[in-house]
Amino acid sequence: MTNLYSTRFSFLTLFAFVLFTMSSCDKDNYWDENNVGIGNGGVIMASPFYAEASIDGKKREFKDGQDGYRNTFGSKGVSLDGFGTFLEKQKVAFDGSQNITVYFMERFLDEPSNEDIKNMFRKGKYNFGNSNAGSSGVEIEYKDASGTVWSTSNGSGMQAGSSFEVINHYSNHFDTYTPYITEAVFSCKLYDDNGNVMELNNGRVVARTVVTH
Repeated sequence: MTNLYSTRFSFLTLFAFVLFTMSSCDKDNYWDENNVGIGNGGVIMASPFYAEASIDGKKREFKDGQDGYRNTFGSKGVSLDGFGTFLEKQKVAFDGSQNITVYFMERFLDEPSNEDIKNMFRKGKYNFGNSNAGSSGVEIEYKDASGTVWSTSNGSGMQAGSSFEVINHYSNHFDTYTPYITEAVFSCKLYDDNGNVMELNNGRVVARTVVTH
């Protein structure tokens, strides 16, 4: 598949000195060297972004700014037929010693507009998609401590009894990296390249979303 418009994955390093000399600066959020957000009025705020789940029977937590984890995001458009059909992938990830990623995917007959991308995010239930097949929906990926990648699209990809639901979607007033924050809950089956399967239960993610062109 040919990538017809540039990959826009943004990997954030949230280290900055706080320049805070006037109260007029309080309209934006900043980050100090300890990865603690400083919001309106200079109030210290911990990052609200995280993912958690029971994976293969063990609880895993991925908290932005803690234990080396970062909430990253991006978008990628892929041509499915070499003519006009695109698969837009919006990435939400927590990168660290182990990674968990959610892809929101939708097929379009042409390169999607910014409004099209915004409309990919909504409250409600989502089907599971498959990037290998170019189908719309969500795709969940987990990289374990050994580097093995597990995905809802690997192996048989069967997701009987699985679910994914966005329970909240609202404007991002915490920082200016993305315009929205999305909260979702999910359970699914993850497969490695050899067809082995593990269960992911009680998944929850709160993350920055919507990367427009």
